[in-house]
Amino acid sequence: MKKVTFKNGLATADGVVTAYNAHPSTGLFAGSTTEKVTKGVGLPAFCTIQAPPAILPDELKIARFSGDGWEIIDDFRGLKAYQKSTRYVLEVTEVGPLDDSMTLEAPATEHDVWSGSAWVTDSVAAESAAREAAEKLRADKLAEVHSATQLWQTQLLLNMISDASKAKLIEWMAYAELLQNIDISAGAAVAWPDKPSV
Repeated sequence: MKKVTFKNGLATADGVVTAYNAHPSTGLFAGSTTEKVTKGVGLPAFCTIQAPPAILPDELKIARFSGDGWEIIDDFRGLKAYQKSTRYVLEVTEVGPLDDSMTLEAPATEHDVWSGSAWVTDSVAAESAAREAAEKLRADKLAEVHSATQLWQTQLLLNMISDASKAKLIEWMAYAELLQNIDISAGAAVAWPDKPSV
């Protein structure tokens, strides 16, 4: 069969052509098909014989067809985008450029703030949060001491405690004193004392 050309959208001869398909509602490139054409008949709807520009596999782009032909646009669908002001994360579901308030770059910590071009960790906030976490951990450990020693303390008050239980109580109270006196200014780097066995 001879080469098929189109005039005013209609085939000038019978033949087979490669048709490039666009999604009916979005215009996004939807693949190619081989179409048999008859002289005087056009291609199926949303098809063109104009090939879209080549896009490398690792490019986050897609071709979109409009009345003027194919254009290349950003395609970040399925990726996570982060709001620069809040670090709020969402999945990108639409094609096109990201809104200026969003970035594909993930913050490294919950204390990162957007500097205008990248995330930067707010060290003051990070250190404060680490100290608060250490203080909470100390409170949890002291609550565990209270729970572990409550019965022994009652037995001690009633003069009913065994020598073995009294030794355990002393060991746990020494541990509690270490916890109360530990410097938590190091935050996450605090070296906690070992907990006694029950």
